[in-house]
Amino acid sequence: MIDGVLVVPLKRIPDERGTVMHMLKRTDPHFIEFVRSTSPQSIRASSRLAQAQRDDLNYACIHGRIKLVLFDDREGSATNGD
Repeated sequence: MIDGVLVVPLKRIPDERGTVMHMLKRTDPHFIEFVRSTSPQSIRASSRLAQAQRDDLNYACIHGRIKLVLFDDREGSATNGD
């Protein structure tokens, strides 16, 4: 796991009609801010230049799968090169 990456399981609230899943609330301790969303079947990529500053990204996969690839190239990081 990359140093600084946080994986938080979604909270499930089941009842007889189905399941509600809480993705992220402003009151969650790991909440930073809401910025943007993405569409199904889309591919999002960012370059090293665009990531020169710190980005806090929140992803939630409600249905299906997501493939998230991370690489740590931060100098001095405990997981540099991972």
